[in-house]
Amino acid sequence: MRLGGERAELARIAVRSAQILCLLAAALAFGIAASVIKGDGAGIRDGLGNLSAPWVTVPLLVSAAGSRGRIAFGVLLGLLATALALAGFYLSNAFVLDLGPHSTVQDITMTLNSGNLWFRAGLISGPVMGATGAWAVRRGSLRVLLIAALAVLLEPLAVFLAWDASRGYWAAGNGQWNVVYLGEAAVGSIATALLWRLRAGRRNRR
Repeated sequence: MRLGGERAELARIAVRSAQILCLLAAALAFGIAASVIKGDGAGIRDGLGNLSAPWVTVPLLVSAAGSRGRIAFGVLLGLLATALALAGFYLSNAFVLDLGPHSTVQDITMTLNSGNLWFRAGLISGPVMGATGAWAVRRGSLRVLLIAALAVLLEPLAVFLAWDASRGYWAAGNGQWNVVYLGEAAVGSIATALLWRLRAGRRNRR
C-alpha cells in the first residue's frame, strides 16, 4: 500500500510539474507572439505590440492558474512568467526587426540590451501581479478575470493622464495609437461591465 501511495504521489507531482511548465511555456509564447504582432513598422500593429495591459495580465493569469492560492508561489510564478515573456519578445525581435548587417548573436545582444529597462521593471510587476493572481483566485476565477479586465480598461486612462501631466511631452505613439487605445478602452469597458454583472448575479443567488 505504501509503495502504491508513493507512486500516486509521484504521478501527482509529475502532472503538477507538467501543468506549471505548460503555463510558463504559454508566457514565453505570448512574448514571441507580441514581437511578431508588433513587427517592424508603425501604426496599429506597433500600437498593439506596445500595449502594457497584456504584460501585467500574463503573470496574473499564470499565477492564478498555477499557484493554487499560495502567495509565495504566486510571486515566483509571476516573476518567471514575466521574465520568459520578455525573453521571448526581445529574442524574437532579433529576427523580426531589421537591425542592419549584423550577426545573429549581435542582433540578439542588441535586442536583449534594449529591453534592460523592462526586465528591471518586470522584477516588480511580475511578483506583484503574481501575488495578486494567487490572492484573487482564492476568491474565485471571476475575481481574476475582473482584475484582468480592469487592467485593460485602465491602461488608456493611465496613458492619457501621463500625457496630460507631461503637457503633451510624453505621448505614446504620438497620436498614431489613439485608435488602439480607444479599442482597448471599449474592450475593457465591455468586459468589466459583463464580469461585474455576472459577479453581482452570483451574489444575488446566494
